[in-house]
Order: sequence, then structure tokens, then C-alpha cells
Amino acid sequence: MSTRCWTSSRGHNGVRRMLRDLNETFAEVQIEMSEFRDLGDGLVAIGRTRNRGKASGVETETPLVLVTEIRDGKTISIRAYLDREEALEAAGLSA
Repeated sequence: MSTRCWTSSRGHNGVRRMLRDLNETFAEVQIEMSEFRDLGDGLVAIGRTRNRGKASGVETETPLVLVTEIRDGKTISIRAYLDREEALEAAGLSA
């Protein structure tokens, strides 16, 4: 099973760090999700992200798949992947 993810956050502090890092790196971040898969104890959200670099001004668009873990109705971890097949495999699903 592949576990190469772009970023991983766990708990409130992890999500705060992830958002702080994005804010420091990018002047603009747009995330659009077009597909969702219920895992029972988690969720897979499939879409794309459009970003503009803070220092460079360069705009990029890349695929983005979020794999979340949910416990007691709260998201406790988020793993972000840039490759759909890797993300689905990590979540125990097939493309």
C-alpha cells in the first residue's frame, strides 16, 4: 500500500500548522471538490486546488484528494494527496 501523501495533519494543532504553512506559502488558495466517498469512519474528497505563490506569483493547478479520519463525529486527521490512485489505495479503495 502506498502512503506517499503531500501533507498530513492530526488534531487541532496539526490543522492549524497546515493552514499556517499554506498561508505563508501561497497568496491565494482555492480548493474545489467534485466527488466524495463515505468510508464510514472517514471520508475521501476528490477535486483540485488552484494556488498562487506568495513570493513568485506563479499560479498552479493540481489534483487534490483529501482522506480524513472521523471519530465521534469529528475529523481527527486529514491526509492530502496529489495523486488520486495513491489516495484511494491509502484509503483502502480502488480507482
